[in-house]
Amino acid sequence: MRIRTPNEVGLLIHDLRKRRQWSQGRLAEAIGVTRQWVAALEQGKPRAELGLTLRALNALGVTLDVLATAEGRAVGEAVAHATARVGRAPR
Repeated sequence: MRIRTPNEVGLLIHDLRKRRQWSQGRLAEAIGVTRQWVAALEQGKPRAELGLTLRALNALGVTLDVLATAEGRAVGEAVAHATARVGRAPR
């Protein structure tokens, strides 16, 4: 499944929540937010906090795999390389 917009994230979360037969309140409780926040996320709120969005997906049993274009792969490799260097830095 390709997700490119906040609306698509919201639709995915809505669908997954319904499949589990969870209310918005149940999902909100699971991730520590209000029911209104979940409703806004499902409606495609473009400024939803990424950490909370990932927590919602995790609560619904979703993990994310990233597929990159050739340009994206070069950037991802550079980030991975920089992260590896930071991890080896002396303390």
